[in-house]
Amino acid sequence: MALNRFSGAALTARHVIETSDGTEGRFTDECGNTWSWKLIVTTVCHNGHEGQKVFAGLTLEDGRAEDVNLSVEFMQGQWSEENFVLVPGAAYNANRYASQRIFYPPMLTDPADIGPDVPCIISDIPRLNIGQGPSRFHIRSGDASVPAVGFYAPALRNQQWFLTSQNSGWGDHGLWIKERN
Repeated sequence: MALNRFSGAALTARHVIETSDGTEGRFTDECGNTWSWKLIVTTVCHNGHEGQKVFAGLTLEDGRAEDVNLSVEFMQGQWSEENFVLVPGAAYNANRYASQRIFYPPMLTDPADIGPDVPCIISDIPRLNIGQGPSRFHIRSGDASVPAVGFYAPALRNQQWFLTSQNSGWGDHGLWIKERN
């Protein structure tokens, strides 16, 4: 888990919360705020399929904090760029396509970009990188038609699905996908 601090949409600070010692604890962040955290993982079964239900909670006990959120991170070993990433209504195949900065409404106007034999081109939306360099994106849960992130790893014949509530009562959740820095 991590406490993330923002300025607008830009991440400005990150405090990784060490959870290996148990299911709850306390810490003081870099601003002097005191927080308590709770992490509960239970096994659930539905129609013969087993999964895990994760509850993560963060409470500001003392101090003042604005523009922060809690992230729960699920590290995936043996990650491949061939994995299909889905955020319903927001990212299909991680929006891993060539992109152009196109103003709204997003319409291609260069004849070289139009036609049945031209690869897909998308506007400058959150996506994983098709080339070298950083490959990550962050969206709000309200940007997705369903507040979820899923992926299918064909080489491993494995899929994962992460579903969250729409918001916390304080606002939307953040959904992050980070392939590489």
